[in-house]
Amino acid sequence: MSFFDPNVIRYYIPMEPTGNLEKESAFAGFTRNLIDKTLLLEFIAKSPFHVKEFSQPTITSLKVRRTLGSYGIVMLDSKFVREFAKNDPGFFKVFLSTETTYDAVTSITENLNEHCIHFSTKVDGRSSIFLGDVSLRRYRREIKKSIEKNFKGKDLYWYRYISSKKPRSLGRNIRYEHFQHLTTSSNQYLLNFSKVKMERLNDLKPMLSNRAVEKNIMSSYFSVLDLTKNLSLDSSKNDVHLIAPSIYALFYQDRNFIRNISKSDNSRIGDVVKKTLIRFESYLGTMNGVKNVEEFFSNETLNNIRSIRRDEIASLTALSSIICSEDSCPSVRLPNGVNLCHHMLSELENTVNNGRNQKDIKINRIYTKYISHNNRVIPEAIAREVISKSNKILFVSDQPLELMSVDGKFPLLIKHETSRIPSTPGNALSSVITNSNPLLLNKSDLSKILIIRSFSPEDPIKNLVEISIDQFLNGQERAVDIKIVDVTTKAEVVEALNNFQGNIVIFDCHGDHGGKSDTSWLCIGKEKVSSWFLYQEARIPPIVILSACSTLPISGSHASVANGFVSSGAISVLCASVKIPAVEASILMGRLVYRIDSYLKGLLDFHETPISWRYFINNMLRMSYSTDILTGFLRKELIDINQYTAIHEDANLQINVDYEEWFQVLLNRVAEGSGRSLKAVEKIYTSELRFNHTLCYTQFGRPEIINMETHDPFRATRFPGGKLRVREAVELKLKDRMATS
Repeated sequence: MSFFDPNVIRYYIPMEPTGNLEKESAFAGFTRNLIDKTLLLEFIAKSPFHVKEFSQPTITSLKVRRTLGSYGIVMLDSKFVREFAKNDPGFFKVFLSTETTYDAVTSITENLNEHCIHFSTKVDGRSSIFLGDVSLRRYRREIKKSIEKNFKGKDLYWYRYISSKKPRSLGRNIRYEHFQHLTTSSNQYLLNFSKVKMERLNDLKPMLSNRAVEKNIMSSYFSVLDLTKNLSLDSSKNDVHLIAPSIYALFYQDRNFIRNISKSDNSRIGDVVKKTLIRFESYLGTMNGVKNVEEFFSNETLNNIRSIRRDEIASLTALSSIICSEDSCPSVRLPNGVNLCHHMLSELENTVNNGRNQKDIKINRIYTKYISHNNRVIPEAIAREVISKSNKILFVSDQPLELMSVDGKFPLLIKHETSRIPSTPGNALSSVITNSNPLLLNKSDLSKILIIRSFSPEDPIKNLVEISIDQFLNGQERAVDIKIVDVTTKAEVVEALNNFQGNIVIFDCHGDHGGKSDTSWLCIGKEKVSSWFLYQEARIPPIVILSACSTLPISGSHASVANGFVSSGAISVLCASVKIPAVEASILMGRLVYRIDSYLKGLLDFHETPISWRYFINNMLRMSYSTDILTGFLRKELIDINQYTAIHEDANLQINVDYEEWFQVLLNRVAEGSGRSLKAVEKIYTSELRFNHTLCYTQFGRPEIINMETHDPFRATRFPGGKLRVREAVELKLKDRMATS
C-alpha cells in the first residue's frame, strides 16, 4: 500500500503548458521549464516535509526523514493541477510559482474551496508571499492560517498544538568550516533546515584548486555526519548519496561535436570546451587545462555553452538536494573523471557479449582496469572516509559506479547495499525524485507476480524461467500466485499490464540497444518496444524485473529500458547491463520467486523493523555471487562438490544474518579446502572470477523506499533479542563446522 499521510505538506509546482516542454538542454536533457523551477526546488529542500516538523524537536524530524521521510511534490502541467489539487485528500497545500506561472497559480488557489499557501519568486504578487521573505516563523504563521480556516469550528487540539509550539533545536552547534558552492549545496540545505550554526561561510571561487574543492566537500560531509551521528543506521534509507553529474554519453567521444564548435567559431574554442567542460577529471568549476583565461570568459560561444551547463548542474543539484534532505544523509559530489570510462565499458561489454565463458581472464583484466581508473580519479579521502565507511549507498550517475571496488577486491554492488538513479536526462531524474513515494508492503502485497513473456515458439530458451521457478519451488504449495502471459505485440503488453493489479512484473524476453546515440528496447514479437511511453497506456507496477539483455547497457545511451520504466513511475527496476546467458538469468528469476514465496515471511519475522526491497534483493545478489564464485573454484578443481556445498550453505547463512565478513570467510574456506595460500586463492578470484553474471545486474530507481513488514503481533515475543541472538547462534554453528572440517 502507498504510505499516505494527510499531514505531509503537498508542494505544487505547476508547469507551463506542454508546448514549452519539448526543447531540452543540449548536454543533459533538462527542459527550460524544469530549469526555471530551480529556485522552487531549492526552497523545498530546506523546508519541512510534514506539519509536525514545525513543532517537534529537530532530532525527531531527522529520525523520521531517515526512515520514512518523503516530500509530497506535484509537478504537473498547470491545466491539470486544479483538478488534481481539488481531489487531493491532503490537509496542507503549498503552491510555488515563478513570474511566468504566477497568474495560473493565483487562479488555481482562488478557486479552491480551502486555504492554500502561495509562495512565489514574483516580488510584488498580491496573492503570494515572496520566496525570499519566507522564514520558518513566517511559514508557521501561514500553516496556522490554514489550520484556522480549513478546520474552523472543529476541536483539533493536536493541530493547535503544532501551530503554536516552536521546534527545539539540536541543543548543540555543528562546528565545521563550510563553503557556499554547488558541490556542497545539498548538504547546506539540510543543515539550514536543521538550524545548525556553522563556524563560517565562504564563497568557493572557480579559480581555486582541486584540493580546495575536495577539502570543501569533505568538510561538508563531516558537517552532516556530525548532525546525524546519534541517529540509528539500521533503519535508514541511505548512509550517503554519491553524485556524478554527466552529459549525454555520445558527447564524451564525439569528435565531430568539438570540431564543429571550433569551425563555427573560427578558433580553437572546441579544444577549450573539451578540456574544461567535457573531458577533464576534476570537479566542475575548476580551470585545469585553460591557458588563456581571458578567452575563456570572453568568448560568446563558450559562454553560451558554459551557461547551459551551469543551468543543468544547478537543476541537478536542486533535485539531489531534495533527496538529501528527505533521507537526512550527506551528499558527496564525485569528480568528472568517473564519467571518462566509456571505452573501457564498451570493451567490457563487447568481450562479455562475445563469449564470456572462454574469456574470463580478459574480461577480468578489463574490469580491473575500470576499477583502477575510478580509484585513481576519486580523491583518496572520499574513498577512505566516505565510500568505505558507508553501507547503504545511492548513486546519482549514468555510470555503473556500483561496480567500483575501493579496496581493490570486492565490488560495491556486493559488499555494500547499493542502488542507482540516472543523472541524464534531467527530466528522468526529476521524475524519479519527485514522483517516487514510499511504499509499505506486507507479504500478501507481494503474493501476485505477473510474468510477461515473449519468445518465438521455436526459441529454445522460451520456457527456461518457468522451468527454473518450478525447480526452485519443487512442487511445494505456493504462497505466490504466478500468472504467465505470452505476448507478441506492444498492445498485448499494455493489456496484460492493465489487467494486473499486483506490485511485481517480470519481463521475460530478449533485449538489445543501439549504442550511445540510440535507444534500448524489449523484443516483443517482431516489435522493438520502448518503455518510455508505456505509462501513457498502461499501469506500471512499482517493482519491475527485467529478465532481458542490455536493459541498462553500460555502453549505451541514456534512453535505456530501465530509465524508461523509472521515468514511467516504477520505483524499483532490476535490470541487466550486458547480454546475460539465458540459463543464469532464469536461475536468478527462479531464486527471486523462491525467496518471495518461501523465505520472505521468515525474514520479516526475523527483523524487528521493516526491511527494504533493496536489502531483500541485495542479499539475493550476494548469494548469487557466492554461487558464481564457488562454481568457478569448483570448475578449476580447487574444491570438490562436498566442499562446495558446505561452504555455500555457510555463506548463505552468514549473508542472511548480515555477517559482514562472509566473503572473506568464503575465500578462507576455499584456501583451506584447496591446500593453497589465501593469497593464491585471492589472485585467482581477482584475475579470473571476480566479474561474473551477477555483477551484470543493477538495482535501478529507489528500491530503498519500498519497505516490507509483517503483521504478526507476536513477532517480538517469538524472537526475543531479534537479529543479535540469531547471529550469535549462526556464528557458533559456523565455528563448530570449521573446527571439524
